[in-house]
Formats: sequence, structure tokens, C-alpha cells
Amino acid sequence: MRAEDGRGPKTSLTGAILKKLNLSTSEDLIGWVYEDTSWARVSALVPVVKACAQDNDIVAIELLEGAVSELANSVQAVVRTLNLHGRDGRKAFPFVMVGGVLDYENGWDIRKPLIKKVLELFPGAQPTVPKLEPALGSAMLAWSRYSDRLTKDAQQSIERGALQVVNGVLSRENTSLPTG
Repeated sequence: MRAEDGRGPKTSLTGAILKKLNLSTSEDLIGWVYEDTSWARVSALVPVVKACAQDNDIVAIELLEGAVSELANSVQAVVRTLNLHGRDGRKAFPFVMVGGVLDYENGWDIRKPLIKKVLELFPGAQPTVPKLEPALGSAMLAWSRYSDRLTKDAQQSIERGALQVVNGVLSRENTSLPTG
């Protein structure tokens, strides 16, 4: 919006977002934003921002750099609150990166600058990206702890559902597990 009223540099971001949302004007975009400010709705525009950043749009790049700083600040708060880094600040701990904004797409990988910032703060951090969906990991943990308390029918139902989820993930990689 700053580009529209002269407070900021020109950006391809406005046009790209208007196109993505099927809107005509900046005023329409303002209405869209205030209609529903949920994070999921707004974060659905991240791929558009990444695409514009890939095309060297300075506003898009600044937005993503700001996101990296905020994510690093959030990681820092959690690590310090839970004392994951140890007394000397160098203790090893897993740094698991999940979430849509961290998905690599359109050539602008937000993970690289985030990892760099986190490692500057916490040299012991061990960055990793899970191969499976986070919800599946949670389900597997729950299964390992509580499956003995379930009826046989419930166990089979959960197993079928988990197999469908895994095959959904693997199908994106052109692989599958047997269903029988």
C-alpha cells in the first residue's frame, strides 16, 4: 500500500496479489484484508510474495527478510525459555522447521537465512526438516503411547487412516506403500 500512496518504492507485489485474489484495485485489497484477518488467510499469499522476491522485488524481499527476523526472534524466545541451549549457549538441540512459510517454493528459500540467524544465536542448533507431515508424527507418538488401550476396531481404523496419510505424502514423491 505504501507504493500506492507514494510512501514506498514501486512493487510488483500489489498487482500479483490483486491477480491472485481476483481483485481490481488497492481499495478492494484493503477490504479483503479487513474482511477476515486470520493468519491462515493472509499466509496463503506467501507464495505470491516469494515469487515476487524471486523476481528481485525489493518490497517482497524486505517482507521475507522481516519474516526471517521474526521467526528467529520466536525461536530465540522458545530456546531461552526452555533453556535448550544450555549454560554456555552451545548445547546441541534439534531445531525442527515446519510450517507453510518454510516450504521451499518459487526459488526463495526462507529456511537458509533462518538457519543462518539461528546458528549465529545458538551454534548447537541442529536444523532439520521432517520428511512426513507434523500431524503424522504426533499421531505416531500417540499411537506408541496409547494403542494398547484401543479396541481392535479402533486400532484398524487408525492404521487405515495413517496409511492413507502416508500414501498421500509419498504420492507427492511418486512412491507408495502397499495397502493390503
